[in-house]
Amino acid sequence: MGETAPAAAVARHQPSQQVADLYWQGRYNVERRSPESLNCAVRLFDEAIRRDPLYAEVYAGLASAHLPLREYAGGRISSAWRAASAAAENCRAGLADWPRLPR
Repeated sequence: MGETAPAAAVARHQPSQQVADLYWQGRYNVERRSPESLNCAVRLFDEAIRRDPLYAEVYAGLASAHLPLREYAGGRISSAWRAASAAAENCRAGLADWPRLPR
């Protein structure tokens, strides 16, 4: 069995308060599920990524905005899927840099 670090020793990326606020505003707009709110969420997530590209949760939020945007705004599924897939891949890449959490 491998040793694991104590939970307190596991470092996790902490975004600035401004970036965290952009993320939560984006999540709020995703939940509203209108074309306007979903487009707003994409803009908020993009701004959060611009300010802090290491904040992996923002990429997941961006992916969660793109797929319903296609449904609610009448976009093409292929472009929505590509955008969501790219955001998810960036999220995975960011998470790969995090230390392993203890089990």
